[in-house]
Amino acid sequence: MAKTRRHKRAIESYIAVIILVIVTLAIGVALYTYFNGLVAHNQANTGLEITSVSLSAPSGGTTG
Repeated sequence: MAKTRRHKRAIESYIAVIILVIVTLAIGVALYTYFNGLVAHNQANTGLEITSVSLSAPSGGTTG
């Protein structure tokens, strides 16, 4: 009787560990995707700013 109770407790702890690992991985993937999305978004904005500045610069190559 005591052996089955111990066995059941061991299975429950394994399930808890597996759930914890899955949740941790999900949070890690979400944060990774979020921050990579921000970096890509910022790079796209910077590229657009550089393009708009170069298009609005006076042609001829010299200033002043």
